[in-house]
Amino acid sequence: MTLCRRTRVLRALLVLAASALATVAVAVAVIHGFFPRVRPARALRIRETSEGLARGRYLVEHVAVCVGCHSQRDFDRFGMPIVGRPGGGWGDRRRGGLAMEIEGLPGRIVPANITPDRETGIGRWSDGEIVRAIREGIRRDGSAIFPLMPYEDYRRMSDFDVGAIVQVLRRLEPVRRRVPRSAVRFPESTLMRLAPRPVDRAVAEPDRGDEVRYGEYLAALGGCIECHTPWIQGRRHEDELMSGGNRFRTRRWTVWAPNLTPDPETGLRLDEDQFVELFRQYRPVADGRVPARRAVRRNTVMPWLAFAGLEERDLRAIWRWLQSLPPIRAARTRG
Repeated sequence: MTLCRRTRVLRALLVLAASALATVAVAVAVIHGFFPRVRPARALRIRETSEGLARGRYLVEHVAVCVGCHSQRDFDRFGMPIVGRPGGGWGDRRRGGLAMEIEGLPGRIVPANITPDRETGIGRWSDGEIVRAIREGIRRDGSAIFPLMPYEDYRRMSDFDVGAIVQVLRRLEPVRRRVPRSAVRFPESTLMRLAPRPVDRAVAEPDRGDEVRYGEYLAALGGCIECHTPWIQGRRHEDELMSGGNRFRTRRWTVWAPNLTPDPETGLRLDEDQFVELFRQYRPVADGRVPARRAVRRNTVMPWLAFAGLEERDLRAIWRWLQSLPPIRAARTRG
């Protein structure tokens, strides 16, 4: 190749590179200019009721497990039990860690203090701002929450249920603990702005008489769909719903989300009663009757201690929904 020809090729490549960079820059500018899609928080004032508090405690402690992600934990015990007052922000109390340590997260992801402390928690937030954060992924200041919090699934949370959660969060003991904001790397810091979407309609209560559909509702609120549906290159593959394969790796241990479809070879092979008993076996540990064993080198992100408190009818509804799914032969490597 002659010098002139090499020069022309180099110039062409530079032009293409400049064009690609300009396209990326425009895309980033557009996303930052128009996203996240934010609407003003609704002017809600949620009235506290005994029914709402009871339902809210059940959701916060055993279904959505809000306090599980937003509290300090003992990573050296099975199930990473909560240490101290719940809701004061994620952390490993013994090691001083704050960020989620799961491999693949694009930066430092830190679940916030959700207690009603007015300086470091959500004490100054309105009811509408809390509801918007839960179901739409928008903070009080209008910024996007990293979708490790599954607000894309919480969009289907009924108005009653999200109001019940707000009632319970207002009742948590305030914790004065300033937790740093998450620091997400580029390009995820830009792409995450596309995730939040307004909920512009009322969300009705699910029909509990339809056990399959109610089981799906509970699985969405409980994070089952989020963890057991494969994520590939930042996208959740809904066509492989609940087929597992996601790896959760920390500095100390690694676990894989199993296939929960009814595939006879690689999926869930428990009958309904066995499925219920699988969760019930952790009740003595969750209730403190049996101490949680040490688990320094091997632990789990599955919130067994919280899910041990799920009502039997709810566990059966989840099992029946799982059985209604198309069986998928899981082919991915599981360590």
